[in-house]
Amino acid sequence: MRAKTLSIDCDPATAQALGEAIRNFAHAAYPVGGSECSQVAREALLDTAAACSAHPGGELVLRRRQLSQLRSAITWFYEDRPDPVGDRLARVLQQPGP
Repeated sequence: MRAKTLSIDCDPATAQALGEAIRNFAHAAYPVGGSECSQVAREALLDTAAACSAHPGGELVLRRRQLSQLRSAITWFYEDRPDPVGDRLARVLQQPGP
């Protein structure tokens, strides 16, 4: 059976960049006042963004069920602003993992 989480080695600056991308994506994709389902998705993403922003470095654990949304967040956030951190995050999140 496949693990429900994905662990990536992540320094604090990269984790903060991931948190910022997720937070901005959550606000844009799931605005306040949407359907109940969209509000649940929004809160789950904002929880993940907060965890990323507070990450001290080392192994960052992400929920596999959010990977599609996390990939979308990175693609959307870094679309108009090329950045090595965004490129690294996109590569890491594309890996299937164990």
